Amino acid sequence: MKRVVWLFLMGSLQACAPQISTSVNKLYPPLAEHDVVVVFDENESYDSTLAERIGEVNVLEGSLSLGCSFDDVKNLARNQARILGANALKIYEHKYPNVLSTCHRIRAIALRFKDLAPYEKEISWHPDRLLQWKNFKGRIREASTALAETRCSIVVLPKVKAGWKIRVDPEVYTYFNAEFSWVRPEGKNNLVLQHEQLHFDIAELFARKLRKAYEGKIKDMRSWNLYGEKLYWELIKEYERFQDEYDRDIYADATRQPGWTAKVRAEMAALSRYAIN
Repeated sequence: MKRVVWLFLMGSLQACAPQISTSVNKLYPPLAEHDVVVVFDENESYDSTLAERIGEVNVLEGSLSLGCSFDDVKNLARNQARILGANALKIYEHKYPNVLSTCHRIRAIALRFKDLAPYEKEISWHPDRLLQWKNFKGRIREASTALAETRCSIVVLPKVKAGWKIRVDPEVYTYFNAEFSWVRPEGKNNLVLQHEQLHFDIAELFARKLRKAYEGKIKDMRSWNLYGEKLYWELIKEYERFQDEYDRDIYADATRQPGWTAKVRAEMAALSRYAIN
C-alpha cells in the first residue's frame, strides 16, 4: 500500500490565446470539465474500430499569442473537444515554433470512444471520479514490497492576464498518473483501493492549500518570481511528511484507515473554497 508521488512545477505565461477552429460531423452532449480527453500524438496509434470520428479541432496562432507551448495548445484543444462531446484527439499535424512563429500549432481529429479506459494516461482529481483498479496500468516495481503504488502530480500553471496592470493567477491541478501507478493481483481489494484513493485525495488537499497560499501572495510577475516556487516547495515538504505519516500509520494498523479518511475529508471540506471542481 506504499505510494510514490511525482510532483512538479510547470510554468506557462498566457496573455492572448491562440485561435481555435472546429468542424463537427455529429453532435453529442458536452462532456463535464473533469472528464478525461486523451490526446494521441502524431506517432501514437489507437484502434480506429473502437472510435467514432465526430469532427476536428485546430489550434492555430492568434495575434500576439503567448501561452502556446505544446502543453498549453493540447489543453486548449482538450477543452474544445469536451464542448464537442469528444473524449479523444488524434493529432495529425504539429507545427513547431520557428523564426516566424512562437507557437506550437496543431490539427487534430476529434474522436469519441465508448470505452476510453484502455487509453487513459492521467486522471484529473474530481469528487465524482473515484479510482478503479483498471486505472493502475504501470509495471509492477518488483523491488517494492507494497501491494500497490499511486503516483500523483501537483501541477502549477501561472496564467498572466493582461489589462491596465499585468496580473498573475496561478492555476493548480491534481492528477493521477495511470501509466506509472500499479497494483499486484493479490492487492486488488477494496481496502487497498480505499488506501490508494486517499493518497490521491491527499494530493488534492495540498493542491487546495497551495491555492490558498498563492491567493494571499501572488498578484503580479514580481510576486510570482519572489514566491511562486518558494511556496510550492515549502508545501511539497509538508505534503511528503503527511503522506509518509499516513503510510506508516496504516502499515502499523490497517484499522486506522477510516480515521485517516475522515481526517482528510474534514480538512478538504474546510478548504472547499479552494476546490476547482
